[in-house]
Amino acid sequence: MWVTRQVTMRNKDAWIALCRASVGPDDYVVDFLDHFLGRAITYVALDGDRFVGTMTYTELLDGAAWLSAARTLPEYRGKGVASDLVRSLEGLAVSRGRNALRLWTAASNAAGTATFRKNGLSEVARFTRMKAEPSPETAASRYRPLRADADLQAAIEDFGILSLSQGYVSYDYGFVRVDRDLLRSLQEAGALLGWDAQVALVSGASEGYVEEVLEVEPLAGSLAALLAETRIHAKTHGKARVETFLPHDPAILETARKVGFTNMEWGQEAILCEKRLA
Repeated sequence: MWVTRQVTMRNKDAWIALCRASVGPDDYVVDFLDHFLGRAITYVALDGDRFVGTMTYTELLDGAAWLSAARTLPEYRGKGVASDLVRSLEGLAVSRGRNALRLWTAASNAAGTATFRKNGLSEVARFTRMKAEPSPETAASRYRPLRADADLQAAIEDFGILSLSQGYVSYDYGFVRVDRDLLRSLQEAGALLGWDAQVALVSGASEGYVEEVLEVEPLAGSLAALLAETRIHAKTHGKARVETFLPHDPAILETARKVGFTNMEWGQEAILCEKRLA
């Protein structure tokens, strides 16, 4: 029977071997070793001295905890390894005063869906991950820092796209729920940008560690205008591409396609799950 414990940089070779044996030699998480083993908390399931499963824990700006990078050796799948890791990290989240546990999984991932339901997480929204190249235009970006005042909050509350996502947006390698306190924190982080009645959450990296990516999440105004402007903003700041998680809604996705966005390989229908913690 396996036990769970935290991975350290001393275990990196065994952790990399586990990821590659679970997913393949091109597993993307191996490229982000410094993030997963340095700036987050990564747990591993050990059967004797063998690494048989892993999962990563990250604390989010709104007080929740985010679980990601779940990997299990093929011969151990279906035996409860992932569930044990979820329970261990849930205990960590409770001990650190986190208010919720969240993760995402592909709608096509039956095993992942079964695991989150088994551990008390419920679906809260579905998203599609999209990308676009920087705009060929040479005009300067209109995006400017915004203040998180009452008018901005009212504009965001009136914007229909947030009702489709139950108020959740992607930010810094996880999904956070938009409220007044979060908006103030985003202002302090310099991530609330816009012009006139247009408001977007714009951050320098889609997953907290990909420097060449600009992430945009529309919050108020015109979806088409915000997405198109972000392509210009990416060109202005020398970014390689723009990424966004949009509600899995046909009209929303068609609007994004009209301004140059296309579906990414992973996340064509991503389920966001949550469990509230005491």
